Amino acid sequence: MIVSSDKHYLYSASDQMLELRDELKRLQFNIEQLVFSTCDEWQGEAEKTFANKVITINEQYNRLCSFIDDYACLLKQFADEYEAMDKTVADRIKRI
Repeated sequence: MIVSSDKHYLYSASDQMLELRDELKRLQFNIEQLVFSTCDEWQGEAEKTFANKVITINEQYNRLCSFIDDYACLLKQFADEYEAMDKTVADRIKRI
């Protein structure tokens, strides 16, 4: 059925979104490690500006990861609903 392929697509899309989130988290961690390894190089106002920029970027990464989590959850929820609908329709057809 078309619904069956749609639900698999939605599950797959949800999984891909979570993989993207994981990759973004790895990237964020790598950037943090790089920043912390160079933090001794910055002094005074430059150090404060640099630190504030890192904090801002981390906040943006966290918001993006939260959005991706929410989106992946919705995709999975839609897939579950499609699956339930598919089963209901299949059961009705069997009774005919």
